[in-house]
Amino acid sequence: MTKDATRRVLVTVLATGGMLAGASGGCSTETQPIEVGFDAAADVVVEADARRDEEDARASPIPCPSTNEIDATTFPWNPPTRLPGSCTEAELDAFVKHVAANDDPAKWKAGAWTDSEACRSCVFAKDGATWAPLVENASGQLAVVNIGGCVAIASGREACGRAAQQWRDCYVEACSDCSTGEKDWFQKCSELAKVGACKKAFDALVPSCGDAQTLAAAEAACDGATFVFEGPIRAQCIGLTDGGDL
Repeated sequence: MTKDATRRVLVTVLATGGMLAGASGGCSTETQPIEVGFDAAADVVVEADARRDEEDARASPIPCPSTNEIDATTFPWNPPTRLPGSCTEAELDAFVKHVAANDDPAKWKAGAWTDSEACRSCVFAKDGATWAPLVENASGQLAVVNIGGCVAIASGREACGRAAQQWRDCYVEACSDCSTGEKDWFQKCSELAKVGACKKAFDALVPSCGDAQTLAAAEAACDGATFVFEGPIRAQCIGLTDGGDL
């Protein structure tokens, strides 16, 4: 995985709480990506990246996030794989601690966080007709955090899951290289993206989910305490009652 791809995965994984960046209305409560979750060694890397991004922003006249419209419908998404009972809450807790201690996504699949290959293979799986919570590319590198899979299950609507995933992919695309070093830089950037580069993706959320209440309930069900993958793993590998006939 390239450095840029790795940073994008980190941004996606670390953006927690208010998972869809205020998608269901009101102000976002999203905890800032990269600022949380990792120990000191990772923080050093992240701070260096943030300083570099800030220097680049000062040197470049290009606005951030981009003001160029992003067609979020081009971002891929597949319905979620559902293997309830494959993992336990204890295994999910162990995985959260494992990720918090490892800043390299290539190391997340391996490790002693579970002895169950059924759990490990539910959490991680290659890209296919359905998506695991953490989707790997053909080379086995982590490529996608399938937040939309959880939203689809919680809402009972595949269209809602697709819209949620594409909105998030859109604002991560627009904002992943926009760090100013400010604590709340990502929240500010995502707020700009939803009225700028990703407006169409943001506006598609409520219609795709049926109503704002369904979207808000799905978002609440899928939020993670520390990382955004907690909801998808719980929904797909432990078990989450869905909101309808998915």
